[in-house]
This record gives sequence, structure tokens and C-alpha cells, in this order.
Amino acid sequence: MKTRATKPLLAPSQTRELLYSKRYLAADRAKVSVSEIRTWDRYLLREHRLLVPVDVQALYVPKGHPEPMVRLPMLVAGANGAVAATPEGAMPPLFDAGKPRPAGVHLHWAMPDALLRGRLTETSSSNRLGLPVLPDRWLVLRIALPKGGRSVITTGWVLEADRAVAVPLGSWTEGGSASAAATPAGSALAREALIGTAGGGLTWSGAYDAVLNRFALHDPLTDLAGLAPAGVDEDCASYTVCGWWSDPRLDPLDAARNNDSLDELLDRLRWHPLHEWGSEAGELARQYEEFQLKKALGLTTDDTWMSKRPAPVLAPNTPRAAPQAVSRAVAAKTSAAFTPADKTLLQVKAKGMNSIFSNDALLHVTANPWQLRASLLHGTVYGVPVTGAVLKDRRPAASQLQVALGQHDDDLVSSLAAHGATPDQLRATERLISAFTTQRINRLASADGVVELEEAEHAAGFASLPSGSAGNDRYLQRVQTGGVGGLNLGRDHLMKDVV
Repeated sequence: MKTRATKPLLAPSQTRELLYSKRYLAADRAKVSVSEIRTWDRYLLREHRLLVPVDVQALYVPKGHPEPMVRLPMLVAGANGAVAATPEGAMPPLFDAGKPRPAGVHLHWAMPDALLRGRLTETSSSNRLGLPVLPDRWLVLRIALPKGGRSVITTGWVLEADRAVAVPLGSWTEGGSASAAATPAGSALAREALIGTAGGGLTWSGAYDAVLNRFALHDPLTDLAGLAPAGVDEDCASYTVCGWWSDPRLDPLDAARNNDSLDELLDRLRWHPLHEWGSEAGELARQYEEFQLKKALGLTTDDTWMSKRPAPVLAPNTPRAAPQAVSRAVAAKTSAAFTPADKTLLQVKAKGMNSIFSNDALLHVTANPWQLRASLLHGTVYGVPVTGAVLKDRRPAASQLQVALGQHDDDLVSSLAAHGATPDQLRATERLISAFTTQRINRLASADGVVELEEAEHAAGFASLPSGSAGNDRYLQRVQTGGVGGLNLGRDHLMKDVV
């Protein structure tokens, strides 16, 4: 049997020149691929970040599942960017029967408590609670292992939360044509307006339908059959989510470089980072070497201390381009040749100096600070079904549910345990459970045992928080006449209030 020889795409001389060229060596050592170079974003921070965990949950809906669900869109989650006039108009009518959800995996992740915590102020601003800005860029990855395969299949989407659009990762660039062609699931918001009450209530970010394509994603799983024809291992996949701010100045840690120290800022956010496992100096040296390799390819990266990202090209009301025009634009951009930058690795930049010693220096060297200046929110959910029927529904029957109210766990347990009992029996059950959990059951029969138990229950209803160390200096005018020996005080006294 004769085989037909295939003609190589490149001549041997071209292959040799490609493998030994400076561009290939730089790309190999910098660990970047052609697809990554094509979608490089110079404004995306690639520095040391604080990793903040978020809770990610998934709902799997099989094909043809008849269970109805009521949609809660709130204000800014109308289809195709529609906006409701009032919060009541955005909600479904009372006793709405609902309808089944589309098949696939519905992801939803919660915002950290630090980004939903504020304080009521008497200002005319729309953000009267002073809530921090939520991340406006999210990356979602679906990780699945085909049956019989050795390498996983990763599929990704990028969510632009300010515009409520989801774009496939392979075709997404900041302000690109694929982002303009995506169908929004809600109205466009300014980056500064993306706060915890943007939808009209404090529970806005906790409703799936209200934050679709902002902090939630629907994966229809229609492409999984083509990627894994034999199915995926255990019929399950994993989803990883990470979020950041497209404008680094909106990151809550950005205030550590001008107003507050990093420790005070983390204490106010109630974020407690883990201790470093490695050498910070070694990590910085590795990052600097990798940065220089990518810089040789022209892949520069701005940080919070350099020039800011320009204004987005797309306006909120930009009309969507036709699919044919988008395809031609993406194809033309993909086929464009890449030419690496041939520049020196050391560039001297003019800096404004205020010191008389630095003005006389021949060379100014500016060192970037070492502390954390940015954060990255991340979360993962494992074992999400992606095919077949739901094997087991862990929800209890509605007839078996009970509701209990109490000030602490002992009240809740006793209310459920003594359901239907008299008030005296209920109180006796509360005392017995509280004595057991507080390790005072041996003192219950003593003369003052009941008093000690009630004091312990009263103390359990309160908690203390550190007041901090910030102080305010105030000058008060005090005039005192008379007194001992007719002493007359008319001076300003310094009074320090410790908050």
C-alpha cells in the first residue's frame, strides 16, 4: 500500500529560522502563546494580588425538566437592556406560577461581605450607604474531563458586569467587536454605579435573575456534546470564577497607596490574609524576569502607578453590528501579522522630583512599592452535573419543614425539640439545652445555678468589636469663673476623642 507524502507547510530553512529566532525564544521563555498575544490587554494588572474567596453555587436543569421557577429580575435586569420604572414594576405579580428554566447549568456567586457593608450618610448622592464598587469583570471557566481522555477541556466566558454581557473567552478583548455584538441581559451601568444596591434593594446581588451576566451565568451546555462525544467523566464538571476591576482605582485595596495603610484597610474590610509561604523578594524577582521577557515581545503591562486605561470605545447605546461584519472584523484581526517590538530593556522616564538632592542626580530610579495594591475574587464549585437526569434531589418535602425563631442556637433547637409544648415546658427545655451547651449542667440543681444560666444566656446575646486606634483632635473653648482661689481659665484646651 502506497502512502502519499504530505508537503510540509514550512521549508526546512524557514523552520530552522523560526526555532532559532529571538522572537521564538522570547515567546517560549515568557510562556505566552500566539492566542494570548493576539488578545493581550496591557491594562490588565499582572502583579501580586490578594486572593479573596467567594461562594459559588450551581443549579443543574436537565432537558425538559417541568419544575416552574419564578423570575426575580428587579430594576436593571430587563431583557435587551430594558429598565423598569419602579422596583415594584420589575417584580413578578403576586402568586405568579412561574415557568421552567432553560436547560443547562445556572451559576451564581455571592459578593464578599466587605463589598456589601456601608454606613448611612446624609448626602444627596445615589450611594447614600457609601457601598464599595463591585467588580465589573468576571472570568468563568468550565473544566471537564472527557471519558477516556487524559487532558481536560476548558471553556471560558468573560462577563462585563457593567454592560451585563457574556462573551466567549476566545474572542473577548476589552472594547472588542465580540463584546459589542453580545446581547445584554440588562441595562448598562457606569462602573462607579455598580454597587450592592444598583438594582433597587440591598438583596439585589443575591438574586440570580437580577444579576444575570453580571454575577451569574447560564451555561446551556450545547457545545459539550461536540467537545466530548463519549461524555465527560462522572457526568460532572467544575466551574471556576474570578473577578476584578477594569479600573484599578476602584479596587478597595487601591486606597492603601494614598489614604490608609494596608493593615488598617484590611482590618476595616475584615480581610485577614494568610502568611506568605515563600520569599517575597524571590517572587518579585521572578515576576520581574517574566515581565522583561514579555516586554521584549512588545507585551507591556501598565499598573496602578502608570497611565490609566483610556475611555472605553463602546458607548452604552452603541448599536450592535451585523454578525457578518463582526466575523469579518474578527477574521481580519486574527490574520494580522504580529511584529514584536525591538526596544531596549531599560528606559529612563522623566519624573517630577521635589527634593533638592534628587534634582541634581544624573539618573532617577523609581522603585514600585511592595505592598499589595489589588485584589482578585475567586471561587470554585465541583461536581456539577452536566448530563442526564438529576440523580438525587436533596430537598426535603414541604410537609416536613418547620420554622423556628430564637436569639441563638439553643433557642432554635429547643423550639424544634419542644414543638407544641406549653410555655413552661418550652422554657424548661431551653434551660436544659443551654446548661448542656455551656457546660453548666452540674450547676443546674444548685442554689444559684438558674441565675448563672440566665446570665450566660444574656451574655451570649452580645458581642464585642475592636474600636480601632483612630483619633480626632478637637479644640473646645471653655471659660470657668470662680472656683478654688478665684481661678479664671480662658484658654483653649485640647481634647482628644478616641473612637
